[in-house]
Amino acid sequence: MNAKDKDDITALMEAAIMGHKDIVTHLIKKGATVDAPAASGVTALWLASGEGREIIVSLLLAEGADVNNQRSDGITALMAAAVGGHGKTVKLLVEKGARIDEKDQEGLTALINAAEIGAEDTVTFLMEKGADVNDMSTSGFTPLIVAAAGGHLGVVKKLLDAKAEINKEHPEGVNALMYASAGGHLPVVQLLIEAGADVNQLHAHGGSALMEAATSGNTTVVALLLEKGADACLKDKDGVTALMSAASQGHKEVCSLLLSQKGVDVNAMANSGGTALMFAAAGGFLDVVELLQEHKADVNARVKATKEYKKTVQEGLKAGTEGVEEHKDDVTALMVAALGGWVDVVKFLLASGADVKAKDQDGTTALKSAVQGNHGEVATILVEAGANPNDIYTDDEGSEHNLLMDAIIVENEKFAKLLISKGADLTHKDKNGVTTLIQAAHKGLEEVAKLLVESKKVKVDAVSEEGITALVAAAGEGHVGIVELLCTEGKANVNAKDKDGTSALMAAAVRGHKEVVESLVKHGADINAQNTDGHTALFFAYNGLNQVASLMDKYGEYIQGSDDKNSKIILDALKVHEEVVEFLKKSGADETIKDKEGHTAADFGYKASVSSGEIDAPSEDKEKVKQEL
Repeated sequence: MNAKDKDDITALMEAAIMGHKDIVTHLIKKGATVDAPAASGVTALWLASGEGREIIVSLLLAEGADVNNQRSDGITALMAAAVGGHGKTVKLLVEKGARIDEKDQEGLTALINAAEIGAEDTVTFLMEKGADVNDMSTSGFTPLIVAAAGGHLGVVKKLLDAKAEINKEHPEGVNALMYASAGGHLPVVQLLIEAGADVNQLHAHGGSALMEAATSGNTTVVALLLEKGADACLKDKDGVTALMSAASQGHKEVCSLLLSQKGVDVNAMANSGGTALMFAAAGGFLDVVELLQEHKADVNARVKATKEYKKTVQEGLKAGTEGVEEHKDDVTALMVAALGGWVDVVKFLLASGADVKAKDQDGTTALKSAVQGNHGEVATILVEAGANPNDIYTDDEGSEHNLLMDAIIVENEKFAKLLISKGADLTHKDKNGVTTLIQAAHKGLEEVAKLLVESKKVKVDAVSEEGITALVAAAGEGHVGIVELLCTEGKANVNAKDKDGTSALMAAAVRGHKEVVESLVKHGADINAQNTDGHTALFFAYNGLNQVASLMDKYGEYIQGSDDKNSKIILDALKVHEEVVEFLKKSGADETIKDKEGHTAADFGYKASVSSGEIDAPSEDKEKVKQEL
């Protein structure tokens, strides 16, 4: 009868929860222990009370069940019934001796539980039985506060009639009116004010009911509080006003109401230096930004934090306080809008005269903020509006980034062209000596490469630390249009080599870029030039052919014919590489040239069966030209 599961739940408990009277009766007759506790300390009575099983509760009480049974956290059977809204069960438990003012570990009582769910009859009954209407939990809640927070008008009225203290505060200084205002419960707010609630009472952080209502965006509650004398100019301990609170949440109608009040300063600054416009811009609330600007908000106001605020931030950073970030003065609304990627807000602020070149104390501009947030469209708008195209962005790891170079790397040709047109530094090199032209050539951005060459400001034959030129980079990637551009308009050295002696022709040959090979030969590339290993373009071409042929041999059993897509790719590649080899031969490649180890180009050709002593065609030449720019 008293068997238990892993949580010490008995059959009697299960039957009590479900309200199975006959089974409960049978189990008790057969010897089930009425007050057997589960692992959490609850008994069958507690569980039945929480479900409002009045008949079961009555039956168990008749069998001597402990009416004041508590769970391990101090919640009694009476509290379980109250929070569940089971008024009849509450009455039954009280009549059988349940202690009304018992508290759980957080100091909550049955009355607070009933008030929180708006159970008017239960609240009335408990007060009649002597429950303390002003009892406050250790977490700072009274019956009136929880009822007001939930918008339970009837319960609030009954509590006030029972002399509940209307301005009693939560430990943080928050009272019933503030909670009701934050929840937007207009009838409750009205009742509390009529009963004498102080509309300008401040909580521990200096905020008021008006600030709570403004933050939640309830226009009717804000209007009522203003009508009843709430101070619209009040600042909390952080220097934040109701207008700033409403603006930060995008509540346009509330902002409009507050701006109509005498003395409200649209350009007031919080201790952090932020203004209502900045808060609205940071949230991307265009309609609020427009409203504030109509009321003469300064679009170029700059953050100027108080000394006390800066000190608090430094102390928080030193202590490692969560959520505390480095503070920067001189931030503008445009910067925060750009950081958030709010395109329409950025456009509006620019049209309203925002300074696109303004910098914060660390030299960060709106453009840098947009780049930091990875907002390409905003960055484009800012550059078009006159932002400095040579702004250097430093990432979180301390690495500096040139905007033009980054645009080329991510292949954003449109933005790169815009930067060039706006005066970007075309001669920039990265830490590895890679120029904008080399990078553009590598990425195949032909229009960008053309603009760079035509500018006459870049050195066409400039080399990276690896000795790579723009021509070698373009040739290795098969960008024939750029190769033609560099050879004709750029007058590039067609025979330039990297630090290993690899030329553009070799780089193109190993990868089977036939059109590039033909173009380079046409422009005078030295077919028989050798790299540091003694390899010529023909060696590279044979090596490339070997790679494809090896691939075909390895997966030959899976080749299904020329109609198969994957097969066609391999077959086409094989054909092109063969054509490159033949083209070089016909163009004068010397097949007798030997490398430093005495091998000819043909030795690097593919051999299906490699016996002992034969040469394995190496692949290092092909890898050598995979530039890591």
